[in-house]
Amino acid sequence: TLPMTTALEMLIADGKAPRVSAATVARVMKQNMCHPKQLATPSAHTQQKSLHPNHVWQVDASVCVLFYLPKGGMQVMDEKKFYKNKPANVKKIENDRVIRYVMTDHYSGSIYVEYVYGSESSENLIEIFLNAIQRRSAQE
Repeated sequence: TLPMTTALEMLIADGKAPRVSAATVARVMKQNMCHPKQLATPSAHTQQKSLHPNHVWQVDASVCVLFYLPKGGMQVMDEKKFYKNKPANVKKIENDRVIRYVMTDHYSGSIYVEYVYGSESSENLIEIFLNAIQRRSAQE
């Protein structure tokens, strides 16, 4: 690659650039994110590619903090009673929580959501995954 000053001199000689300094060109290139040093920086992420449906799945399990299912049924969790500074209260309802699993097929973008009672576990994850990959009709 040519130094910026040499490239600018050639462009000015060919009438393809105005008479400005190399510093001005460098400043404008930086502002527009096209300075050679910026272009040489590796990207912060890599694009992933799935070869076919069910090749790659992404899963997120989240505790539904608004509701829990004690023996009496679904109730709203009082934020004054259940928060990080009251771990004993959170521990009491640990097995009564509702966990939301969201699974996405990377290839198709298909999303599957299922709610389970209890805690996040490998058993629940396997069951949800098997449910997610089942063949379905177009209506489902």
